[in-house]
Amino acid sequence: MIAVPDTSSTHAGAQPSMFTMPRVLLSGLRRSIHYMFAITWAATSAIATSSGHVAAQGAADEKMQYRQAGERLFQHQCAACHLGAVPEAPRQQALALYTPERIVEALTSGVMSTQGIPLSYEQKQQ
Repeated sequence: MIAVPDTSSTHAGAQPSMFTMPRVLLSGLRRSIHYMFAITWAATSAIATSSGHVAAQGAADEKMQYRQAGERLFQHQCAACHLGAVPEAPRQQALALYTPERIVEALTSGVMSTQGIPLSYEQKQQ
């Protein structure tokens, strides 16, 4: 095996060893390691970002499905009165300003409790 002199040694008269590398090779190795870390970091960041995006997209899809179920329920159970057939019933635009808790309370123990009897608690929350 050929010993490569260590040009990075600071003390004079140091004997070359077969385990030492010239400074040029050492700096190239450092650059390669930094490059590999940069690629690894970029790849893991991309994976984490895309998986976070997928999770966020899944949550958005679930929320959209939940909202659509609520809209279908409104059309089936509530629209006849709240779209104008009963003048005393708040219109759909007014109901949109109510908090979900207020609507659930009205359907559970309030003015609309009779109309809320056939609905499950989950349906009342939609």
